[in-house]
Amino acid sequence: MHLLTIFVTAASLLPLASATCYKEGPSNTNKQLALDNIDNICKVMQGSFHMGLERTGCVTSASQGNKWFFSVKRIAKDDAVLPLDLCNFGLRREVNGCKTGGDRKENGWEFR
Repeated sequence: MHLLTIFVTAASLLPLASATCYKEGPSNTNKQLALDNIDNICKVMQGSFHMGLERTGCVTSASQGNKWFFSVKRIAKDDAVLPLDLCNFGLRREVNGCKTGGDRKENGWEFR
């Protein structure tokens, strides 16, 4: 009985998130271009999501040759609303957290 209690307690402490930084990709990206445009990208992405729904966006700078691709996907089984502030937080964390981009799965959402 004690062993089962310890196992259940330990399992409940496991994180509900996973994050990966991409090992390959452009290293001369303009992060400021991405950060300056996340608000606009998230205004398009926010709203109701059902399981598996993915919304994408792209920001480009032809003069600098930079492109940023963004994606938010509902990975939980229930429907949910993606608020603007959560979208901003999730995408900014990926831009700032990984040199060549990355993805994070957390609380039923995947941000790339």
